[in-house]
Amino acid sequence: FQIAENLIKRALAMGLTATDGKIHIVVIAGAYATHASEERIRGLKAAVEKYAKSVKLLQVFTGDWTSKRAQGITKSFMQRYKEVGVIWGPNDTTAFGAIDAVISLGKKPGKDILFGGCGWYKLAIQKVRTGTLATTVDGHFMEGAWSLVLIHDYHYKKDFILDNIQMRMLSIDKNNVEKYSKILDKKFWHKIDFKHFSKIYSTRLKKYGFSLNEITPGFRKVDHF
Repeated sequence: FQIAENLIKRALAMGLTATDGKIHIVVIAGAYATHASEERIRGLKAAVEKYAKSVKLLQVFTGDWTSKRAQGITKSFMQRYKEVGVIWGPNDTTAFGAIDAVISLGKKPGKDILFGGCGWYKLAIQKVRTGTLATTVDGHFMEGAWSLVLIHDYHYKKDFILDNIQMRMLSIDKNNVEKYSKILDKKFWHKIDFKHFSKIYSTRLKKYGFSLNEITPGFRKVDHF
């Protein structure tokens, strides 16, 4: 949903509408009948429904999460659809393949067509900086850390059964890429004080703040957890 919404808003702001006045979107899904792909497509369709007056979903193609497959699919549908403004990918590598395909066809990614993916790959962050990739979404890579915080607190008799805990994803785009890219640099990870997120150590904490927006205030020089 976030990938699609980010792309739609950007495309509308840039005026990437087709002759019918709508943003034309093509989707390359993940592998057929996989839960991860189906859930991401469900989010994509929710965004399309939200912006139904402004967008047109041309087609959903079945991919396999790879760059090579996405490149072939993109070259094929670009012959059929002449006014594509947005290409939505379920992961970064799919977006990479689609980007390579449109470049080979003489199009300029980030100007003629917008692309989005998921994964926060290092190359994806670089492409966001250069403008060839409009957005990459992630955040679930931190779920292991958040689970350990909960296990720690539960061990010390702080049950989380009544907490409404949500793991939120975050879109990285040109407006926040510098702010969040440091999260991906492993040399900073030892500076995250995970006590900041614990109700045992942060006694004033009313609810668990398990979002990437909470990590920045959690950066502190610590020797151990």
